[in-house]
Amino acid sequence: MFKKSPSELKTSSALRNSDRRKLAGDVATAFKLAPEECDLLVPDGLQARKFKSSGGEPGTIYQSPDGEPLWFTVGKQSTTLVPTVYTLWKRPKLVSILHTPAFVVEKLSDGADLMIPGVLETAEQLPGVSKGDLVAISIIGSNVSLAIGTMAVPPSSLGKGMKGKAALILHIYEDYLWEMGSKSGPPAALPYPEPSEDLDETTSKLAALSTEDETKDALDERVPTESVETSPEESVTFGSNNEMTTPAEVDTILRTALVHAIATSLSKLPASSFPIMGTNLYSAYILPSRPSDTPADADIKHSSYKKLTKFLKTAEKDGLIKTKDVKGETWLTSVNATCPDVLQHTGYKTIADAEKKDASKKEQEKRQAARSKKDGIAITELYKPHGPSVAFFDVMSKNTDDLYNGVEVRTVLLEYVKEHSLVHPREQGFVVLDKLLQEVLLNKGEEIEFMRREDALERLRSKMQAWHSIALKEDEAPVVKKGQLAPISVVAKTRQGRRVISLVTRFELYGIEADELAEALRKACASATSVTPLPGKNAGSEVLVQGNQLKIVSDLLMERGIPKKWIQLEDTTGKK
Repeated sequence: MFKKSPSELKTSSALRNSDRRKLAGDVATAFKLAPEECDLLVPDGLQARKFKSSGGEPGTIYQSPDGEPLWFTVGKQSTTLVPTVYTLWKRPKLVSILHTPAFVVEKLSDGADLMIPGVLETAEQLPGVSKGDLVAISIIGSNVSLAIGTMAVPPSSLGKGMKGKAALILHIYEDYLWEMGSKSGPPAALPYPEPSEDLDETTSKLAALSTEDETKDALDERVPTESVETSPEESVTFGSNNEMTTPAEVDTILRTALVHAIATSLSKLPASSFPIMGTNLYSAYILPSRPSDTPADADIKHSSYKKLTKFLKTAEKDGLIKTKDVKGETWLTSVNATCPDVLQHTGYKTIADAEKKDASKKEQEKRQAARSKKDGIAITELYKPHGPSVAFFDVMSKNTDDLYNGVEVRTVLLEYVKEHSLVHPREQGFVVLDKLLQEVLLNKGEEIEFMRREDALERLRSKMQAWHSIALKEDEAPVVKKGQLAPISVVAKTRQGRRVISLVTRFELYGIEADELAEALRKACASATSVTPLPGKNAGSEVLVQGNQLKIVSDLLMERGIPKKWIQLEDTTGKK
């Protein structure tokens, strides 16, 4: 749903108190919450924001006053309120949870739905859940929800040997909806019930993973179950530089990774997070904790241990961990943070760190490319504290020599309103003007006690000095200039009786050359064009094209990356 950015995203607007109360009532009814519990999940000042998904489905996002997305609906007629991961982290038991291996969650992040073989739960563990109901997704061994979706089948269809989709994913951690909020990470851990001694259902569900070839292959890459026919003395060739890594060296890498995991994450988990299944410990903690320059094949299969259980038992003898065996599966019950190896451990850059950095860089480049393709030239309106607004920014301990974009100015204003409790007691969308705001926002002779939040924001921006930033070329830094950027002007006029012409000016500000634009318009409009210098220093040129060509000129400019907002069309011919 939110893997790609919405095709349309409207400006947010504050809900009326009556609408907010109704929404809170709907939440209380749907999720069986006490009215007082809804204050956290449906707070005062809640904002509503209409959107249309990349697939064309309309919906509404409900955000807290500070912009955190809390709920959303999808579909024209849908009244089902779906909690975001931010809401699920506040109320972990809001909906039933399906557990799946960590690597499956990675596939969900790529836009896949959750398949039945990847679900740990059985029908008996999902009482009251039906097809179409909301369910959260978490990794095995944790109750921290990382995704939300709807059941694609009734729980009775879950089980060994069953195939197909288990849940249709609507929203997942680190997607575009998550990015609209604070971008905070999930909590380290939430209470998780200790498994019973009888784990037949658990082991049978994990065995069912093999019914999906793709899932089985992914599992085999991370969790070794078979012994590899390789002698301990046999060395393994890694990388392209023909360096040899022996099984003994792989042993050292894995032990170091376990020590690092204990020192940095496992020792910080609450007791309720244990026990942890050995296979999950291996895939979620040990492998990601290997040094970043570790060869990709440095795993259990290429070590002298060959099997994960043997490795864990050796670590237990060394005093690093404690384990227990239940029905043939080794579980981690605790770690020893006071072990000398852990206390003397020095941190390093791990494979997980490197992968996260690379993924972040690729995602940023991908979004930048998509944004450039969709939105064209990146143009940002900037504001600098000036005149009476300087005092306001001084009070907020903000640098008055800096330039601020519109969102940043809004944030500073909302911070001031929040710190000084200036939200109107009856109308949440209004701001009470204290002495400082009156001095900054009001004109001479005005006497206003309160005004709409958006009006106050607009006034604050108007009291600041206008600047702008425009990125003309992808490989060059944006051009930052003082003053408000003027849009490209396209005017249709009547000359010499009935002869209609179209005049284009101010295009040079956007990196477009006059002669090149005239030639492009000549071809696009199949009409004569000309270029005339405008009077005045640095006034630029005027491109003339015969006929009323407003639409063609506008389309051509947008194809060249000029956002529609920055194209000003005017028809003075009197014709519609």
